[in-house]
Amino acid sequence: MDMGFWCGGMERLLCVDVGKAYAFAGNAPDVDVVAAIANSTTYGGAGYPSSDLATAAARNGLSVDLLLHELGHGLGDLADENDYGDGATYYGSEPSERNVSILSAAEMEASGTKWAAWLGVNDPFYDGLVSTYEGARYYQYGIYRPTTNSIMRTVGRPFNLPSAESIVLELYDIVSPIDGASATLPVYTGMERLWVEPLRPEGHDLVIEWRLDGQLAGSDEVFDLCTAELGMGAHEVELRVVDPTDLVRDEAAREAVLTDYRRYDIDVGTGTRDFGLWGFDQAVAGAPAVLGASCATPGAAVYFAYARARGAEPVPGCAPLLSDLADPVLLGVGVADGGGQATIEVQVPPGVAGRTFYVQAVEPETCRLSLVGERSFPRRGGAERMSNPPPA
Repeated sequence: MDMGFWCGGMERLLCVDVGKAYAFAGNAPDVDVVAAIANSTTYGGAGYPSSDLATAAARNGLSVDLLLHELGHGLGDLADENDYGDGATYYGSEPSERNVSILSAAEMEASGTKWAAWLGVNDPFYDGLVSTYEGARYYQYGIYRPTTNSIMRTVGRPFNLPSAESIVLELYDIVSPIDGASATLPVYTGMERLWVEPLRPEGHDLVIEWRLDGQLAGSDEVFDLCTAELGMGAHEVELRVVDPTDLVRDEAAREAVLTDYRRYDIDVGTGTRDFGLWGFDQAVAGAPAVLGASCATPGAAVYFAYARARGAEPVPGCAPLLSDLADPVLLGVGVADGGGQATIEVQVPPGVAGRTFYVQAVEPETCRLSLVGERSFPRRGGAERMSNPPPA
């Protein structure tokens, strides 16, 4: 990867060919941040903020702390907070990095910029009292850092709070608060289950809000439309997921990058089927699957059937009701719980890979039919994300 010291004439600056580093990292299944490690005992490293890349030498006692420092540059877009003690004064404009500023504490508080929200906070875990301390970015005067010391000034120290906030914000430029969710493209009929899989950071949960026509209607990972108060006509469901982490005090930034939305159109009209079907589009050839019906009658038996084609077959005992399947075959029977959810477990044979099947459920007690599920089966490991999975 063409790594080497003396980059730019500085002995400890360990540079790498960014393109080659990413090409090598491309052998991994997915890449968000690249760390290039040198097999050397020499102390050194480098950070590449515009490339989300860092380098470090691996065989000295400070290697781990050094890599964290360089990731502060490469991932967190942080400046060095050290100076050379040579009397140099900074005369430039306000730097872009979140952890250095030309403003004094009073000026920063008055302007509400940079780490104003952290001024006065004293947390030993994040290297102590946050204020403005002169000396940073290699200049001894004219520029300030948030704490007396931190890993961006001396390796082996922790990140200070403004730096930790910057890292969180930069991480959310890579990931989203919503890791997966129901598809937004179809217009839903009011009988489906909408779902979300939020990001799961260590130590706290993300906040989930489902709003129906502007009113808060749920806070769980599943929103069941059949239990919502839906009248005839058009409705909108909005999903909002936000990370409430205490490491971010910039609320505008929280809304911009720690918050994500999905919007769903619902059209409750005549001529639709009587209850919903979910889970079939999660099924994978050669693997077990859970199929479910929503909005069924609590306590009623629900029969699940499959077919190779759509059709119009009479439903036994429910004349003149016709199913939407041709030559349906019974898969199993579930009993709806108090919330109207009925489920069965099935083992999908490997031989269905590459073929299309249809599933429908019927509630004989009331002669009600579900929506039809359609699935073109991929092979194991090739399944796309489902649109209505069962809750965890």
